[in-house]
Amino acid sequence: MALTDEDKAWLSQRFEAIDQKFEEIDRKFDAVDQRFDAIDRRFDRLEDYILQFRSEAIRRFEIIDNRLDFLAGSFHRIDLQIPTLNKSVSDFGTSAGLFARDQMLAKERDADIVSRLAKLEEQMRKLHPAA
Repeated sequence: MALTDEDKAWLSQRFEAIDQKFEEIDRKFDAVDQRFDAIDRRFDRLEDYILQFRSEAIRRFEIIDNRLDFLAGSFHRIDLQIPTLNKSVSDFGTSAGLFARDQMLAKERDADIVSRLAKLEEQMRKLHPAA
């Protein structure tokens, strides 16, 4: 069975339509690939940022750790040289805390007295409006 020219033309049109569909699908896949590439670049930037943040945090913690080591060593040397200094510092801290607490209580009492006095003055004005 031989194909007629009409059949050949019809088949040719069908194949061209299929080729166009495949080209459209290829374009869509290319667009998807571009989007994935953009996402990959974003993840790479994010990964770089996280690694930089991590290294910065490690560096800063190392600085803090070195300072704490220095302070610990200093306090240990001071403790060996002047055994009573720690007790003195501790006693001063306790005294300063008590002093701050007493000041806070005094301020609260003063504020309470001022508010009570204001209420009494208001009541007196209500009782004796001319005064």
